[in-house]
Amino acid sequence: MYQDLLRSLRERTSKLSQDIHVRFAGKDQHGMLALKLFPADFHDEQLDIAFNEVAALHELSFCVNAKRYSSPNTFGGYPSPIVDPPIAAGQKFGPCKAASGEGALYVESKSEIYGPLMTSPGNIRFKMDEFKAWLSELTLSIDGDRRELAFVAIKELFRSFRNYENLWKIAIAPLTNRVEYYPGLPSMDIDFRPGISADLMTMAQYHYSIMRSLVFAYEHSKGVLDSSYQDFFMHLVNACEQVQLFLFAWLVCIEKSLTWEDIERRTKKLRSENEREDLLVEELPFLRSQLQQFKSSHHQAKVARNILVHGPQLYQARKGEEVLVLRVAALKKYAEWYEAKGAPERKIDKALVSQQAEMRENLLNVARKIDALWAPLVTTFIEKLEGDPVLQATYGLELVPHLHDPDDTE
Repeated sequence: MYQDLLRSLRERTSKLSQDIHVRFAGKDQHGMLALKLFPADFHDEQLDIAFNEVAALHELSFCVNAKRYSSPNTFGGYPSPIVDPPIAAGQKFGPCKAASGEGALYVESKSEIYGPLMTSPGNIRFKMDEFKAWLSELTLSIDGDRRELAFVAIKELFRSFRNYENLWKIAIAPLTNRVEYYPGLPSMDIDFRPGISADLMTMAQYHYSIMRSLVFAYEHSKGVLDSSYQDFFMHLVNACEQVQLFLFAWLVCIEKSLTWEDIERRTKKLRSENEREDLLVEELPFLRSQLQQFKSSHHQAKVARNILVHGPQLYQARKGEEVLVLRVAALKKYAEWYEAKGAPERKIDKALVSQQAEMRENLLNVARKIDALWAPLVTTFIEKLEGDPVLQATYGLELVPHLHDPDDTE
């Protein structure tokens, strides 16, 4: 019964505004359904009407913050929102204000807790167009974890790697309990769904690790530590290496053209950089151009990392409070202090650049190259999912022609 409630809430609130979102948050401490409204302070007359319609349809009573909504058949009947109306004797009702965050919505049926709540067994049945539209409503700023929220907050980096979110919506989020109550409200439960394979979890882990490494690199790009320049390139190279691992996982899980045993055999157990690159180009020909551009940025970052981390301390200078470092392109030329000290002033001035500016340029360059790699994956994944029942099964999904026909639902 709660799935019908979540569907009703989604259908009505999705029509109100592009800025309003409701998410299923599980049960609260009293065992009642808890939902969250984003943004928490959003309110208008149409929202009142929508909540009242849901209350009337499902014969329940609920509240958002301090405002309660009731159907005519529950708790004395309040067809319009009233602040703190009386509750009939003996009837239970959850707190109107969330104990752990603003915007919580608590729901209880006329006679008992609206439930039960449990993970539904078997595959999620879906109609492709509806499922695509439903997934498009997911957003990292609402449905991401705290680290993904931090990534979104770094606006310049997020804009440069926007396809992280686009691919996450369609290929990563469906692996989690966020989709468990489709076509009702998305859930805030980010755990993997039961039955998801270890290979798919690994693919999701690599995807997440790319984002985290880019965020780590960004944090060091502020230059707050003496070691920031070295640390920055360590994280940037790690992001690039996670990209390769993610693409190998994509070959195993999505393309199904190789196994991990095949990959290890053809890349000397992943130790051969050239063989890793060649294998990706061979197996993903539609990414050939993007892989070549990414390879250039990866190699540049790796050269810088090796010189800075594995070599001696390099020449630096200061201009007021600003730290000047050797450009990445000049690191090899002036790897020794005497080479930098003995160089003509005009040449060394051209080789020096603001440390923060050089890190920012390299970070955004790599992020954009990864973003370009992700774009074809975003455009082709849904087609693969729609046409491949085996892939659907690995995702715990089942494509049906008409989701809402009586013959198609139990």
